[in-house]
Amino acid sequence: MHYIRLLRAPKLTYQKEKKNPWSLNVVLTVTTDLGDSFLAHDEPVPIKIKLGWEHPPGKCQKQKPMTLAGEKLLQWTSGMRIMKADFPAQHLKPEFNCETPLRVHIEAGSGRSAETAADIAMAGLNGEEGKIVPLWADVDVPVTWPIGSNKESPRAPTTCFRRLRLGSEPLPCIEVEEDIGESIARHVWDAGMVVVSRLWLLCNGDSGLAAGHPLAMRTLQSLLLDNKPLNILELGCGVGIFGIGLTHMIRREGGLGYGPKVDIVMTDLPEAEERVLSNLDIMARTSGSRIEPRFEDLDWDYGRDMGFGRSVEAEFWDLVVLSDCTYNVDALPALIDTWTAIHKQNNAMKERTEEVVTRVLVAMKVRHADEDRLWELIKKDGWTVAEQAAIPLPMLGGEPQEILLYLFENRRKMLPPGHVC
Repeated sequence: MHYIRLLRAPKLTYQKEKKNPWSLNVVLTVTTDLGDSFLAHDEPVPIKIKLGWEHPPGKCQKQKPMTLAGEKLLQWTSGMRIMKADFPAQHLKPEFNCETPLRVHIEAGSGRSAETAADIAMAGLNGEEGKIVPLWADVDVPVTWPIGSNKESPRAPTTCFRRLRLGSEPLPCIEVEEDIGESIARHVWDAGMVVVSRLWLLCNGDSGLAAGHPLAMRTLQSLLLDNKPLNILELGCGVGIFGIGLTHMIRREGGLGYGPKVDIVMTDLPEAEERVLSNLDIMARTSGSRIEPRFEDLDWDYGRDMGFGRSVEAEFWDLVVLSDCTYNVDALPALIDTWTAIHKQNNAMKERTEEVVTRVLVAMKVRHADEDRLWELIKKDGWTVAEQAAIPLPMLGGEPQEILLYLFENRRKMLPPGHVC
């Protein structure tokens, strides 16, 4: 896939002498998830920029999603690395009182925008071209901007939003913040987007296109759909899209609306915490889920020696999940050792005669040959592939790729050092 990415916050400017004194300045690029190549398609790709105020979904079905203050249609052509737009906000009224901030929505035209789970997960199976992920972002407004649609603030926004809908309706929708700029840190990546999209369709019954292309991972399906308690631990959660996506899709039905307990703990290095907590706050306000995922620091260099925090060490983990974590070959030994440490903890929580199975779901896109080292490392501690699937990922103007899903299992009897049964 490709991603529309802002290189700096969209900025509103004012020039009193002009007929339309308010203008919007936008600088963007269209690139792959790691920013290592730019969109290069044979034909120009329309890029639509809309400026306005969003309406909260569900308030009025006939209402348009945004009251427009201005819009611009541009063309991205092969060879471009950056796109700049400076256009009048001809309908902008600073005194307009709206519940939401002044915001931009930037998307690809001609049916190439990745709006829904099916757009992302099923495009390669349906013979479609690669998709482009849109974004939303608040606007950097002048300090003198009247109080109303925006409160006065001299600080430019540093984040934008990615959204993923289940279907054509505004809700349900997964929304996460990511950083503005060229850095690949604190951004969504391909494997996370694809695995969330495909599993969301699965948990919703695989209607429509997905029904003709079943995901042959029955154990995984049973874990997600059976009406049983479920503890999920995410490693290397990044901005949190996988864990937050699972929160949206997993349902547990029970008497009076309460079902078996589902616990989701998302982990990463401390520098990920701010963005994850912000995204968990967004989720709490929009998802309607009773599941309350939480974040905890976990460095794999400590995790491999069972250096877990309170949340991680307190549970038997039915499913460990991770996406886009296998590209860094130097970190693979610590990662696999952390899996094994979790398996040892699971064993320690059960009776010695009871069989313990620890399962790890990995969503990955192979980016270089060195990643084959993963297979050497998993064998030594008894990890095996129980289920697997490949999801085609078409690339607009490039060679098709694929996202690989592996469900690993470990059934060895392994206990932490010094553990006494």
